[in-house]
Amino acid sequence: MTQSRRQFLTTIGVAGLLGRRVVNGQTAGAPLPSVDLGEPLELLTIRNVSVIDMTGRPAIHSTTVVLDGNRIVSVGAPSQSRDSAVLDAKGKFLIPGLWDMHTHPDMRTLSLFIANGVTGIRVMAAFPGLTEGRDEIARSQRLGPRVVAGVSFNGPRAHWESDE
Repeated sequence: MTQSRRQFLTTIGVAGLLGRRVVNGQTAGAPLPSVDLGEPLELLTIRNVSVIDMTGRPAIHSTTVVLDGNRIVSVGAPSQSRDSAVLDAKGKFLIPGLWDMHTHPDMRTLSLFIANGVTGIRVMAAFPGLTEGRDEIARSQRLGPRVVAGVSFNGPRAHWESDE
């Protein structure tokens, strides 16, 4: 089966979310995006993937990465210690999660960050509903990136008031 980049990243994101629920002892009953992965995953083995570790070294091709919940437990030789879901990622690349350091998100579309490899965002000004959404993500009740929110930098008077 051939997957698009977005399908692959969404699968990885949802698998990590499901694994995290298992590790935290939570049920899989909370709403998830419409990606059917079957039973919640504790371990996920990604085989035949090219890993870019962002150190400047060349990519590590055709390697195996094992995830336990939301943690990478090994890169290289496959782990055979426990049963694991297996994802064949031949022709795909795995990179560390990206951060969007200046965003004004719509709470309805937070899962799109994950689908595009963005695992953390910095929201420039908090808005109604943001803290609730951030907390739902932290509790694995909503699919989305880690959210760091600032306060308004303008204070009571904007720095760019008009001359009118």
